[in-house]
Order: sequence, then structure tokens, then C-alpha cells
Amino acid sequence: MTDVQEELVRRSQALGLDPFALKELIDCVNRRKHPAYALELAAGMQRALDRTIAFLVTECRDQNYTWTAIGSTLGLTKQGAQQKYGVNGS
Repeated sequence: MTDVQEELVRRSQALGLDPFALKELIDCVNRRKHPAYALELAAGMQRALDRTIAFLVTECRDQNYTWTAIGSTLGLTKQGAQQKYGVNGS
């Protein structure tokens, strides 16, 4: 594994993302086997991605991105983004 790959694995694990779960999920779906296990994998990834998006929204706000820009990226209105991710509507 290269240094870059090792760094990506380290960062993904720090955010709670399993770097190998997506491949496993795709394999389950393509083979149409183990749907309950695939659902468990997908739900775990969704939770990890929700945490990651919240972290990234905070990072964007720290770098002065507007709520309008963040909402647009996420398919939300400015108000929707503020309600979902804002801390006291900041």
C-alpha cells in the first residue's frame, strides 16, 4: 500500500468510514446475495457519511462559505441547511 493509500485509510477510519465496506456492499448487490448484510453495510455507511457531511459543513462555515452555497451543494435551501447543520443558526 502506498503512503497516500495508507493516509486515505487512516483518515476514513478516523471519520468512521470503513474503506473496504463499499466494495463489499457492491459485491453483495451485484451478486444479489446477503441482502440483510448489504443493508447493514449501507446503513453503517450512511451514518458515517452523515457524520462526515456535518464535519465538512462545519469546515466550510469556518472558511466563510455561505449557508446558501452549502445548502445548494446539499440540495437544501439556505434555511434548510441552517436548520439541519447550524449551531444556533450561526
